[in-house]
Amino acid sequence: MTSVQRQSLSAFRLARGSALEAPLTLLAPLALSALFALLSGCVVSGEPSAAQFPPAFEGADGAETEKAVRETFARHPQGKALASFRSQRQVSGTFESARGAGVRLAWASFRHTAPKEDGTPRPELVFVTGVTDSFTRNLETLHDLHTAGFDVLTYDHRGQGASSRLSPVRDAVHVDAFADYVADLDTFLTKVQPRKQGVRRVFLAPSMGAAVGAMHNAVHKDAFDAAVYVVPMFEINFQFPGGSWVAGPLTRFLCQVGRCRSFVPGGKAWAPSEYEDKNIFTSDTRRHAFFQDLLNNAPALRHGSTTNGWAATAIDATDVFQAHYAEHRVPALVFTAERDALVLPLAHEAFCNEAKPCRRLLLPGAKHDALNETDAVRQLLLREATAFFADVLSTTPAAP
Repeated sequence: MTSVQRQSLSAFRLARGSALEAPLTLLAPLALSALFALLSGCVVSGEPSAAQFPPAFEGADGAETEKAVRETFARHPQGKALASFRSQRQVSGTFESARGAGVRLAWASFRHTAPKEDGTPRPELVFVTGVTDSFTRNLETLHDLHTAGFDVLTYDHRGQGASSRLSPVRDAVHVDAFADYVADLDTFLTKVQPRKQGVRRVFLAPSMGAAVGAMHNAVHKDAFDAAVYVVPMFEINFQFPGGSWVAGPLTRFLCQVGRCRSFVPGGKAWAPSEYEDKNIFTSDTRRHAFFQDLLNNAPALRHGSTTNGWAATAIDATDVFQAHYAEHRVPALVFTAERDALVLPLAHEAFCNEAKPCRRLLLPGAKHDALNETDAVRQLLLREATAFFADVLSTTPAAP
């Protein structure tokens, strides 16, 4: 840990200890800025990364990308329903990030046209994707959550999906500091989709999106009434001797020699792939084939590997966050995938041991991309998630 991080950690602890003496409105910015500094693992020297490529649905290629997405979803097994859902319910746009010149993030909302039958507002569900992902690829899940009664709000992280790309190599997923992801979530919640009085709001995200949400919720304890973290990236499984002990110093060194925005060692641009038994993301061959079709036809949505900068800051941020699990007080449900090869399940257990209230459920047979797994896995996951939300919303008062 650097001297700056040690100072930030001291400030964060001081802020926690002053909770009884300082007004929350004054405490939150202090804790937030300190935690952001702690999460700022690898920051490229000089100015923050500027946008290298515009949002996918804007610019000269925007119309072609939209056409490709529509044509691909027409071939989806549920193509008619999803195409109707996207055309009739999706309201979309971009918002400016507070960090990085010209960095704009693509967002979308899928709202109902009427309140619940009893006249009360529908709860809002904020969905945030994992790394090398987009909300467009997760349209089936957004549709299912909307059908369950939620107004669904979502956006794509900087450097991926339909948002501005930050590396000169478009396929390379880059971020200067993990704190940028957390700040973008806060901007989305407070500036783009501010919460209206009396409206309940919950959070659901897979993998990296779950880690971003948990870090945010450890500080902003009233942002959500409940959170579901699907196979959260609380600790990365690098699957080679030494793991993060080797990957961390290596990627930080590569950043220091000017290769922060380059692919990690062994990384590469997107290329079409056939489903194999060794596929580590999903067991569902049908959904895998659809995603390949989508990315093959919409190049602006493609992702290859992450950059050295992404890896360095992700390792540092998840390491730092482990010391602050106990700061998380939003009711949480954590899903662990039985056959996951990308994140370490012991971190899920450690989180739930310290973050209260929290419970953990195992998804039998599931691989990492559980929301795009087989029908049986998805049905179990969505049934448990919606039941958890219903229980929390019916038994606890709304966050102020």
